[in-house]
Amino acid sequence: MIWIYKAKTEDGLFTNEAIPIMRAAEATILEHEDYEKYCVLEYDLVDETTGETLPPQCEKPLSVMNIYYASEWNSTVAAEVISEFKTNPSSVDLYNRLAPCLDFSLFCDEILGTVSANATAWAEDMKVKIDSIIENWDGKGDLNPNVEQVTEFIAYMNLLFSKSFNVVFYLDSEFSVDNQKSMFSRSFFSWGQLLEGTDDEDESEEQLKE
Repeated sequence: MIWIYKAKTEDGLFTNEAIPIMRAAEATILEHEDYEKYCVLEYDLVDETTGETLPPQCEKPLSVMNIYYASEWNSTVAAEVISEFKTNPSSVDLYNRLAPCLDFSLFCDEILGTVSANATAWAEDMKVKIDSIIENWDGKGDLNPNVEQVTEFIAYMNLLFSKSFNVVFYLDSEFSVDNQKSMFSRSFFSWGQLLEGTDDEDESEEQLKE
């Protein structure tokens, strides 16, 4: 199911006023008492601290709320990433040039042979910083007090070939580094499939009751 949001003001949707409204709208689904009966479940989850297997959990929706309500946000690291790309626009091209190797381990021999060791080290450091931010986009925190920084970070991620898939779904075609206002956004909720190990709806219902 796709929800589409349209801004009511020229400031767009990514504001301190509009974001909580979208969050509240999505809560009518996510916090419904029967939501877990109908959501798509994720299996084989593991507690990163204890290593214990966790029970199945509802798959999180595709929503920009996951970003603005991230469980953790290192504003210092985010500022460093933004500053690197803002002060040296060619660094976006450099990261994109190295991205197939850095993010997907593809064509490393060919790519790394065309840049300096310093450039590679810079890109590797940027990848670590960027990933440390993105990995916490889970929608389990409070609203980030620095909405503007989050929006700017999103704008720069949208420029990176290997990172843009994390944000582009939520942005309209006019959103950019120079226009950090999205007049439209969308969220996607996954519904209904049989529980793992069951063959029909009746079996799934019985397993849910257990």
